[in-house]
Amino acid sequence: MRRPFTMALLGLCMALGSSSLLQAQQIQPISYDDLVARLANVESELTAIREAGPAQDIPLGPDQLYSDNASTRGGLFISYENVWIKPYFNHNAAYEIFDVDIIPGGNINPISENSRVVEFDWGFRSTPRVELGYIVPGSGLGWRARYWQFDSTTSARAADPFVANGSPGRIEVGLHDDPDIQVSTGDNEAVRATDSLRLTVIDAEGMWRHESDCNAFTVSGGLRYLRKEQNYRAELAAVTTGIIDNIVVSDTFFEGVGPTLALEGVRRLGGSSMSVFGKGRGSLLLGDSGLQQADVDPQDLNSPIDDFFTTENSVDFQLIAELQIGLQYDRTLCSGKTIFGRIGAELQYWPSAGSASYQNGEDSATAPDPRDADMLLFGLSAEVGTRW
Repeated sequence: MRRPFTMALLGLCMALGSSSLLQAQQIQPISYDDLVARLANVESELTAIREAGPAQDIPLGPDQLYSDNASTRGGLFISYENVWIKPYFNHNAAYEIFDVDIIPGGNINPISENSRVVEFDWGFRSTPRVELGYIVPGSGLGWRARYWQFDSTTSARAADPFVANGSPGRIEVGLHDDPDIQVSTGDNEAVRATDSLRLTVIDAEGMWRHESDCNAFTVSGGLRYLRKEQNYRAELAAVTTGIIDNIVVSDTFFEGVGPTLALEGVRRLGGSSMSVFGKGRGSLLLGDSGLQQADVDPQDLNSPIDDFFTTENSVDFQLIAELQIGLQYDRTLCSGKTIFGRIGAELQYWPSAGSASYQNGEDSATAPDPRDADMLLFGLSAEVGTRW
């Protein structure tokens, strides 16, 4: 009984061994030449994908915007900026009101006179600023040009103190220098004074920009052109009829060219698309300046100009210091284009810019000359632009 069982077990083992041997003979190892051919096919497919490029622009992550070789990026860039700005002067008077005290009995107090200077109140003005430039790829070097224009007018009105409160006072307009142009209201007269300011600024400069990790830095220098005009006009007219009796005009200008230098820094906030930025600029301009003053009587058709004075300086200086800080948002696309937007606060300081306005004539020897007045411009800015 044991012999048939043993023979059956031996036959089963031989059958299993033969099946395993046949399966082993069917699995052949791949040759070296076949492996090289397959790798070549994979490389060809990858090359075709690269040459086809992306199907659409895909925004890069914030950590990809600035890199160690970001300064090699270049191309054309353009931006438009809207600046809401307001001028301030330390001397910018429209006129001066004199009130005479009335003593008991209805008589005028001969030694008592009150006066107050009324300053112009300027408002915010929306002004355009455009910038165009180019950075050479691979170097960070480039150029840019900027254009900015400011044009604003303000006014002030007042009636003669006799009309307002019965006081036999007066309103005085004019500039007291050499010559002394001074005009005062009579009874039942009113004054309307206006002051306008126009600034035209053009910059042309070379620049160098460097970007690394989360920081960007730009330095630029070149030439600035400036044309500055300010026009003061005061009209004295009858309250009842509106007929103008006198006009006082004072115009100042400056036109010059000089060096300008600017620095700008941008710091990214963590891994976001937001950044903080700050930039400063200083300019020193050399040019011509002038002043024209006149007292005009429009009722005198034969000789309407009573007084006229003009002067011009062939050598004059104007210093300008500017500061801007704020927030920036930008996105860089796979195509290489970058879109950005900025909002910030802007401050400009113009020492001794001058003011074509009224000067206190009662104490002209010690009163500040409005032509030496400092000017401050302060406001907000919003900018959009692109680089490609």
